[in-house]
Amino acid sequence: MPQLSEILASPAKPALFVGNGINRYKNNAQSSWDDLLRGLMRDFGVDFTDEEVREMSNTELFDILDLARPAEDRSSLQAKFCETMRDWRPAQHHQSIVG
Repeated sequence: MPQLSEILASPAKPALFVGNGINRYKNNAQSSWDDLLRGLMRDFGVDFTDEEVREMSNTELFDILDLARPAEDRSSLQAKFCETMRDWRPAQHHQSIVG
């Protein structure tokens, strides 16, 4: 198996896929995916148990939240996510991976 330095020196630059777990690791209270999703669920009147939320992927929950919006509210759910995350800042482990 090649060393990381060899991989990074290759002309074909690799991609590093980091799953959502990075956002759950040493999470601070200001940037919590769980709190973000629960807040949006509350805003749209979606009431799931913790167990039900654990059984869904984030994509499934996003689709449910999108469908739960009032018909007259045509604003983008993505925009609401971005607004909620506006003040989030990367934690040290995010900066380490990017660096």
